[in-house]
Amino acid sequence: MLFLTRQRLKSVGVGRKSGDRYSSASTYKQLGLFAQAQENYAEARANLQTALEIYVEYQDEYMATVTRENLKDLPE
Repeated sequence: MLFLTRQRLKSVGVGRKSGDRYSSASTYKQLGLFAQAQENYAEARANLQTALEIYVEYQDEYMATVTRENLKDLPE
């Protein structure tokens, strides 16, 4: 879990420093899928939800749809 948190801060920070919020969506999505694989569903949901918000903000309907499907795959 500590690794995931440090990696998340490092990866997302890169996107923010360069001003490229859209690319941080991919990072959040990958972190969400990684957390899902570790059965850390709360972390997975939070990361995927953040990715979804960014995809919607940038009107990327394809990636928003894919990310919604990833969220549906998570157990309640």
